[in-house]
Amino acid sequence: MWQKLTAAVRRLGSWLLAAAILLSVLFVSVLIYKYLGAHPSPPDTAQCHRIQQLNTADEGAEVHLYQCQRGSLEQPWMGYEVWLYNVGERDWERLATAPHAACLSLSWHRPQHLLISHTGQRSEVYIVRPSAVYQTPTGAPDTLSIDTRVQAQCEHQ
Repeated sequence: MWQKLTAAVRRLGSWLLAAAILLSVLFVSVLIYKYLGAHPSPPDTAQCHRIQQLNTADEGAEVHLYQCQRGSLEQPWMGYEVWLYNVGERDWERLATAPHAACLSLSWHRPQHLLISHTGQRSEVYIVRPSAVYQTPTGAPDTLSIDTRVQAQCEHQ
């Protein structure tokens, strides 16, 4: 009887150890992805040059359109990136990316509603999220909605 109990405890211990190792590996993987892969460096520290800038009506945020080159020399990526600069928090948030062939431009569709126009196909423009929250100068949060549309030709080339 004592041997059966010892064997059962060992099996249970093995399962718990395996589960703990699995959860540890998953946790570390998520942390590595979050800090190394999920957030590219802001455009002010990368190989980017600004093409266009729009300010929100309350001056709490700036929307920037950059043309950037990222990646290695062997596999470079060149394209457009749309970034929101939260003036109150002094923080950058990426809103959209597209390859160089898509040619992006920004405009206000209506207040707090950003329109990203592009010459590419819809599948080429990657919208990180359909809206972004920023802090107004008074400290209250406000939302910026994001939409896209196809245009016939590039406006800034």
